[in-house]
Parts: sequence; C-alpha cells; structure tokens
Amino acid sequence: MNKECEITRDLIPLYIDHISSDASRDYVEEHVRIVLNAKNPKRYAIAYHTSH
Repeated sequence: MNKECEITRDLIPLYIDHISSDASRDYVEEHVRIVLNAKNPKRYAIAYHTSH
C-alpha cells in the first residue's frame, strides 16, 4: 500500500463520521476518485457523470 492510500485509510473513519477537516475530506474524495479511475476508467466515468 502506498503512502497516499495509508493516509486515506486513516482519514476514512473521520470522513464517515463527518468530523474531518474540509481539506481532509477533499483529500479523501480526490484519492478515491483517482483510485476508482485507475482500476476501472469506464465505470468511474459513468459513476462520476451520473453523480453531477
């Protein structure tokens, strides 16, 4: 697991409980977007565009 994934894993409980800072929330969301895009670009594109 890389450093960014470890940081994100540490932040997820705070994110879920809505007690993370705005910067941490943005970091988690961006990291998840990047990971999803890398694993399945087509599925990510569909999910991203239907949520906006």
